[in-house]
Amino acid sequence: MRTPRTELATLPLNAFFSYKLGFGTDVSFTDLSLGDNITEWRWNFGDGTPDEICNASTNPTCMYDRAGVYNATLTVVNGTGGMSTHSELIDVPIKGDANHDGKLSAADAVLILQMAACGINSDPAADVNSDRAVTSLDALMVSQAVMKGANDE
Repeated sequence: MRTPRTELATLPLNAFFSYKLGFGTDVSFTDLSLGDNITEWRWNFGDGTPDEICNASTNPTCMYDRAGVYNATLTVVNGTGGMSTHSELIDVPIKGDANHDGKLSAADAVLILQMAACGINSDPAADVNSDRAVTSLDALMVSQAVMKGANDE
């Protein structure tokens, strides 16, 4: 005869997140951490600002000051003091760099104008003025920046 036994399985602590580039330099983060009794979430967005510490699972948005590559880190802590950390490099694009070659050019202005004409608003780099829409104004702003750069050389 078997004696029933109750065992509680515990999930190992595992910090994890995903992210999505928004318009401009906004990046939305989604907490996907696993583990029992997580009591603290520490977000560090790699931009030099202090850690954001939360007592509940959060899905924060960070507005970076400028384009660049940032090392974002999430550390989760459980009730017994256990910790787990997950980091990812976040590549925040240059505003106006629609072809993603790392510089502004006339080709970017043409691509942005095509996106505006077709109603495509999916590329955050194309929204130069951060109004959450890709329009001919964005293409004009890139054209002006390219011409200014050509005149400065």
